[in-house]
Amino acid sequence: MTIDQRALPKFKVVNLMPNVPAIDLYFGPTLLAPNIAYLASSPEFSIDTSQTNKVWTVRAAGSGTAGTAIATYDGVNTLNTGRKYTGFAMGYNGLAGTTEPRRPFISFFYTK
Repeated sequence: MTIDQRALPKFKVVNLMPNVPAIDLYFGPTLLAPNIAYLASSPEFSIDTSQTNKVWTVRAAGSGTAGTAIATYDGVNTLNTGRKYTGFAMGYNGLAGTTEPRRPFISFFYTK
């Protein structure tokens, strides 16, 4: 079965983490957007929605899948066909706790 590329959700990601020079964005084990510099955005990309692991992970650029996750997001709600999203990786690497407002996280904004 062929996947209609027009129906796949499309994304781009912005790195707003001031203490991380560049990030890599993974969807499950797949590297989707490598080496996104601070205050820069990735090119637009689509994802394979059939993957069983639907967790987004932000890691330091070049650290690979074995690198420590800076931020994660369970991506089940970002897989609507034909939609466009912008992801924002924000916060400071190294801060933790659920009440720390500057902790690292990734969020998605529906753009179209």
